[in-house]
Amino acid sequence: MKKGLLNYVTIIIILMIIILNSTTSIYAYNILGNNDKTLDILIINSYDSKNEWENHIITGFEEKLKEIKPKDLSLNIDLEYLDIRKRNDKAYLDSFNDLLNKKYQYKDIDIVFAIDDGAFEFVKSKVLNSQSVLYHKQILFTGVNNPVELTGEYKKYITGILQANTDQLFNLILYLQPNIDTINIIIDEFIYSNVIKKRVESSKSLFFRPVKINFIQSNYIEDIENKLKKINDKNQAIVLTGTFMYKSNKSHVKLKDIVNDIKTITDNPIYTNNYAYVFNGVIGGFVDIGEHQGSYVAKEICNILEGNKIEEGILPKSSGMYIFDYKQIYDYNIDILKMPKDSKLLNKPKYALLLPKPLKITVCIVFSLLILIVVYVVYKFIIEIKKSNKNKKLYERAKEREQLKTDFIVNMSHELRTPLNVILSTSKVAELKINTNNYDNKYLLGKLEQINKNSNRLLKLVNNLIDITKFEQGV
Repeated sequence: MKKGLLNYVTIIIILMIIILNSTTSIYAYNILGNNDKTLDILIINSYDSKNEWENHIITGFEEKLKEIKPKDLSLNIDLEYLDIRKRNDKAYLDSFNDLLNKKYQYKDIDIVFAIDDGAFEFVKSKVLNSQSVLYHKQILFTGVNNPVELTGEYKKYITGILQANTDQLFNLILYLQPNIDTINIIIDEFIYSNVIKKRVESSKSLFFRPVKINFIQSNYIEDIENKLKKINDKNQAIVLTGTFMYKSNKSHVKLKDIVNDIKTITDNPIYTNNYAYVFNGVIGGFVDIGEHQGSYVAKEICNILEGNKIEEGILPKSSGMYIFDYKQIYDYNIDILKMPKDSKLLNKPKYALLLPKPLKITVCIVFSLLILIVVYVVYKFIIEIKKSNKNKKLYERAKEREQLKTDFIVNMSHELRTPLNVILSTSKVAELKINTNNYDNKYLLGKLEQINKNSNRLLKLVNNLIDITKFEQGV
């Protein structure tokens, strides 16, 4: 009896495992379709192809997905631009939906990737609409700033990432520059910027000290410039987050041109929470990394394929990052020692010092002085070596001359002594002969001749010695 009960329990457990595994397989199977080896992804971008932030997301998404997808799975990625800067009314959105219905009615769509608020709101409105090609498609989103609550059927089909909070950036500005009492936020009039506006207003209580917030809002760079010209307070900072168009032809303004235009109007420091701006001449700020968000979405797609879709619908926020431009930090005299430790610096020379500008100048001065001192010491050392070598040569020459003099004196003494000895010996012999009266005239004349001869020789040597002395003295 016990054995039969044990077998019965074992069979039930095996059946439960089979059911669970088959459920997971069915979910992944439903995403790809029967025997489908191609993952068809439709990316819907809120803006146009020139928007750099969205392009960073797509780059990170495609690179990560190619890296981690199953090897036997092919990718087919289509990209559509909602372009809400031009129009965002119901008629326009309906026409965009009709375009998708016609374009993709005979194409497979396994996953829809919506980038930013406009695209997300659009796909969310269609995911439960049976008249849309997006009906019951698996939706992933990123870059959304509006609060998202997923309930019921929406929770089944939608998964995504919300943008990071804004208070980090404003607290960073207030900490780095204690003199700032006003922050001017430059935004456009689209969904993202309006959400930013609401979030900043609601998060003022999180700022660690009071500050005045002023919004400069327009879709056109000409309007932004005119409003900036009315601001002339040095204790202000700018947060640049929107993108803009020219009034004349509605064309997209390059981010670098936007920054340069602002700098011609005001000297106020420019920060941003838009990743694309940090490469275009602003100081930097706390930003979400587009490539990181795209990578998060790619990972979640692989989770879905494996049957591991999260239940809550909202992924953990991708971590933001403090990014700064090294050159801009010093141009605006910002204390680099106050910057967060995990900050990333752009455009930093390989051997550049990470010090505040006054301290950096002091270090450079001290270093320059040290170099001058070292150069002076080396110069003096070289001079002393040359002087020592010169003295050594002079000493050797003097020693040589002294030796010559010594040799000369020895030789001269020998030359003088020889005739003197002859004279003295001859004189003694002559004196001895005279005292003993043992001499004759011829003998004495011979001795006198020897004395005269050696006396002349001695006189000649003395004259030579006098001539040598005069020559040395230059006489």
